[in-house]
Amino acid sequence: MLQLAKLMIKRDRFQLLGWLIGLITLVTGVAIAYNGLFGTQEELMGMVMTLENPAMIAMLGPLDDETVAALFVQSMLVMTAIAVALMNIFIVTRHTRADEEEGRLELLRSLPIERTTPLKAVYLTVGVVNVVLALAIGISLGIVGLEVGAVGTDLTDFQGALLFGVIIGTTGLVFAAFTALFAQLSANNRSVLSYCFAFLGLTYLLRAIGDLHTDFLARLSPLGIIFRTHAFVTNDWWPIGVLMITAGVIGAFALYLNGVRDLGAGLIAARPGKDHGSWLLKTHFGLTLKLTKGTLIGWGLTAISLGASYGAIFGDIETFVASNDLFQHIFVGLEGAELIAGFMSFILVIMALIATIPVLSLALKLKGEEKKNRLEQLLARPVSRYDILFSYTKIAASFAPVMLFLIAFGLFVTSSAVMADPIGFGTILTAMMVYLPALWVMLGIVIFLIGVCPNWTGLAWVYLGYSFMIIYLAELLDLPRWLRDLTPFGHVAPYPAEDIEWLALISLLIVAIAVTGVGFLSYRKRDIQG
Repeated sequence: MLQLAKLMIKRDRFQLLGWLIGLITLVTGVAIAYNGLFGTQEELMGMVMTLENPAMIAMLGPLDDETVAALFVQSMLVMTAIAVALMNIFIVTRHTRADEEEGRLELLRSLPIERTTPLKAVYLTVGVVNVVLALAIGISLGIVGLEVGAVGTDLTDFQGALLFGVIIGTTGLVFAAFTALFAQLSANNRSVLSYCFAFLGLTYLLRAIGDLHTDFLARLSPLGIIFRTHAFVTNDWWPIGVLMITAGVIGAFALYLNGVRDLGAGLIAARPGKDHGSWLLKTHFGLTLKLTKGTLIGWGLTAISLGASYGAIFGDIETFVASNDLFQHIFVGLEGAELIAGFMSFILVIMALIATIPVLSLALKLKGEEKKNRLEQLLARPVSRYDILFSYTKIAASFAPVMLFLIAFGLFVTSSAVMADPIGFGTILTAMMVYLPALWVMLGIVIFLIGVCPNWTGLAWVYLGYSFMIIYLAELLDLPRWLRDLTPFGHVAPYPAEDIEWLALISLLIVAIAVTGVGFLSYRKRDIQG
């Protein structure tokens, strides 16, 4: 078991290192920023008033105290917990159902080992990763020293810092255990991820409803019970015990199921298909649409929720900006309608960057099919490579405006409910759609990489991360214009704060078509990889 766990860590060392460095840097960086964010107690209280808004509580969680440390916990705890949950979901799924589908577990079980040894090795792997993450975050926050008293008192709480780190680590273990359970129930990797994401969404929804209405519902959710630790306030450790017991029980049950079920099968039988397939399945586009249906539905719901969560802020936008030094720097000198336009332009470009994620993911599914040798079965028949690539490209390109529309719709619905003078849907939709050419450029880059250098398709995610950091920090750090020009989003004028630059949008469309065309031509000529 120990040797197998070492192999898993070695196999995923770059991904694990990326997760750990990213999460630790994010949490520590935000903590440092929070410590210097409020110059006076009055500024702190302004932020407290904003975060006590029911919409903010539903989105982030309850506020325990009127201190910098308490504000940090409310702002970061649930979001960091969700990120760690995703990390554990991907790790466990990769080494359970995904390895089982690709035949690796069958190879391992041909060796003189117990049936449950691979899953035990997965538990050991995620245990090490989460313990390292918990200690690193706890120690980092302890060194930063978040203020637990009035602004300027320099009162800190190392126990609260350590508790925050342990909360994150134990939350990861809970979701790792549930992922292992779903891996025994489901018949394929796609179903496991669907169950995991649905469970994650359910826990978030229970927490939101519980924090607003009844504490009982919040305590039923792993994402809700973590707030009952009251980190940096009373530092209650009993929820950690509850989470550890939950992870242990669910993990043990998954281990038992793993030992009794057949390899390659799930305990929940796969739903039988229809006797006769739709005429659409006879086309490459229809087959691709069938394979990506779950992704489309999941991200569509996420887009509406994302827009709605930010729209709820518009009812108290001036207080929100006035109490935040970051936004004061970005929107200096703006008031009234100008402030609303500037704030909306700022958050819409961030949401456009988030909307790029499913677009790239949909296109990269073709690379995944190629890696799993499924593409060869299609290409062995009289099938055009152009048709296959075009089916994925068409779905990804079509889903880009859908994502932007759903975000705009969600933002319009909630902002209209909280604003005395709501922003028109046409304005919000236009402000969102101006980023469509930039999304298509990002898609074109992915198609280019698939056609020219398929082993380097991961660069698309690196470029998206660069775009996010540059756009987010451009105004705050007064970055040079040429750094923003290196990303397609930097060429889009933020409407309605500025007029639409049609020439720039047309130029982005031309670039998108050009790089996509090169990708198509190269894809036809290169070897298919297994």
